[in-house]
Amino acid sequence: MKKLTSTSYVLLGQLGIQPWSAYALTKHFQRSLLRNFWPRAESHIYDEIKNLACHKLVTVKDEVNGKRQRSIYTITRKGRQALNTWVGESGKSRIVEWEQLAKISYADYGTKEQMLDHLQGVRADALERVRHMYTLACKTDPPAGRVFPHRSHIGILTGELVLRELEMILAWVEWVEAEIINWPDTQYSEVGEQSYQQGVTSIAKRTEAILLKYES
Repeated sequence: MKKLTSTSYVLLGQLGIQPWSAYALTKHFQRSLLRNFWPRAESHIYDEIKNLACHKLVTVKDEVNGKRQRSIYTITRKGRQALNTWVGESGKSRIVEWEQLAKISYADYGTKEQMLDHLQGVRADALERVRHMYTLACKTDPPAGRVFPHRSHIGILTGELVLRELEMILAWVEWVEAEIINWPDTQYSEVGEQSYQQGVTSIAKRTEAILLKYES
C-alpha cells in the first residue's frame, strides 16, 4: 500500500461520479478535458486505482462480459469522506513541464530555424487540442459536459480556462514569429536589444496594472 497522491484523489473524484473499470477510466482520461490539466500514463492510472482499493477507498467487483473479465471499481463511504476532505483542502499551485518552451528559452544555443521549428510544434500541439475540444463540443453525442448532465455547470468552467489558454498560446506564437522575423539569428544583436527594451517596458506596465487591479 502506497501513500495517496493528488492523482489518487482525481481518480477518486471520477469514481464519485460512477463506477468505472480501470480500462474505461484510462480511456476517459484520454478523451476528456482532463488530458489538458492532469495528463497521466495508463500504467500510472492502473497503479493508482489499485492503491485506492488497498486503502479501502473503493471496492472491486469482477464482472464477466462474454469471454472477457473486468474489474469494476466503486467508491466507498470512506472514499467519499476522503474525497470531501481533499476537495476542502488548499491545492498545490500549478506546475508546468513544457520541453518545447524550455528549448525556445535556450534558443541562443541553437539556430533561428530551430527556434521557428519549436514554435511550429507549439502551434501544432495547441491546434490539436483545439480540434479535440471542438470534437467534444460539436461532434460527439451527447456533447462534452452532457455525459454527466448533473455536472455540466462545473465542467464548462474548466473548459473555458483551457480554451482561453490555447487561444493565448496561439496568439503568443504569432507574436514571437513577428518579433523575431528580422533577427539575423538567435545571438545578441541590435534588433534583439530593441525587442528586449520594448518588451520589458510593456511587461512592467502590464504587471503594474494587474497588481493594481487585483491587489488594491
